[in-house]
Amino acid sequence: MESQAQQQDVQLQRPEGLEAPSGRRFDHTHRVNHESLNSLKPGGWLDDGVINTFFSSLCLARPGRYFAFDSTALESLRLLVFDQDPTLEEIDNYYQPYMTRAATVTGSRGLLFMPFCVKGNHWILVVLDFKQHIILVYDSMASRDKRPGEMSRWACLAQPIQIAQKFAEVFGDQSGWTLRLIYIPIEPTVTECGVFICLMALHHTDGYQLELEWHVRFFPDGSDNQFCALSDTYWLAGRKIIFETCRRYSTPGSDDSLRRLDSIEAAINQGLRKALQDPPEEEIPHGLTAYRIGQSYNMYRIKEALTEVIKAIEELGSEEYLGRDVTILRWACQPFLSSQGEVYREEIVNRAKKYAWHDPEAARNFKEDLKRALSGLVALESHAQSAHDVEDAQSEAETEPKASTSSQNTPRAS
Repeated sequence: MESQAQQQDVQLQRPEGLEAPSGRRFDHTHRVNHESLNSLKPGGWLDDGVINTFFSSLCLARPGRYFAFDSTALESLRLLVFDQDPTLEEIDNYYQPYMTRAATVTGSRGLLFMPFCVKGNHWILVVLDFKQHIILVYDSMASRDKRPGEMSRWACLAQPIQIAQKFAEVFGDQSGWTLRLIYIPIEPTVTECGVFICLMALHHTDGYQLELEWHVRFFPDGSDNQFCALSDTYWLAGRKIIFETCRRYSTPGSDDSLRRLDSIEAAINQGLRKALQDPPEEEIPHGLTAYRIGQSYNMYRIKEALTEVIKAIEELGSEEYLGRDVTILRWACQPFLSSQGEVYREEIVNRAKKYAWHDPEAARNFKEDLKRALSGLVALESHAQSAHDVEDAQSEAETEPKASTSSQNTPRAS
């Protein structure tokens, strides 16, 4: 089995002498500090170290088809374009290195992920889908009603959207692109915004050929299925996935470092166990059975996405899919460009040769991280189900009518 994996690696591995760009080099040089990891505890606001590690790892599942920009790089671009009053020529120069990276997924009709930190405290995700020619905007606050004196969500998202539309100009006719702000009936959340964009990206990559709604069905408020809406279970399961992805890149050191990691994991697990427990029945508007179904459905969404991404990594270079994967690598060097982008073609092709290739060790590491997260979620859910079974058995025993004792007082016939 190991030899087969090695053969797959050889088929798709980056040619000798062609170094991986820094954005794809996940080795001993990449680190996530403990302060960043600590933000993964329940209720914490995820910082850029965690966000960027997760997105970079996720793109390893499909080399040449997915690309994610570093959020700090996007913020630098935003500041240059909108805060410096540059000339049109300067703007084009600012965008050039970003365009040459993004173009590596245009030929394969892939996905470009752009995580933005709006106003320094709120994560949103912009996705350019080069197959459907759609710009998707994910914002965990998008379902919130506008309050007096507050800007609309479109106004808050104006600069990230303008940046995305600039990319559309270079990679095709901007008028041919559709812009969609995704409205999701969830409780508007600020602290879960980072988890939200990571999970939306995960759902995109778990079934590229299908609509997102196929995997994540968001039910409108007030419907019969409202109890299946996203809940704490969903967010906490997401934190566990992101934690497992980032754990191996934690700053090595003393026993204290290990204790910190254990503390973060324990906090997430404790939160999940609590979320999976049955609350007092008077607090459940739809009843206990409906509540359990909703929690189970939240976990199902997560587990399905993990399973599909793990499967995608395992398929890389396999006999059945080798032709497809090699084609994707070839497409990466054949970018689709408008007349504006044509001037970048040579640089794009040279960069695509680096970005599109498979990085076997990093992809295997990511697969192991996702499997560990999946196993942990299954174990926690199984434990909760066992507790429910015990509670149900006890409840049934308490409500069973006691056997009648009247026969003991009836005179026996002679």
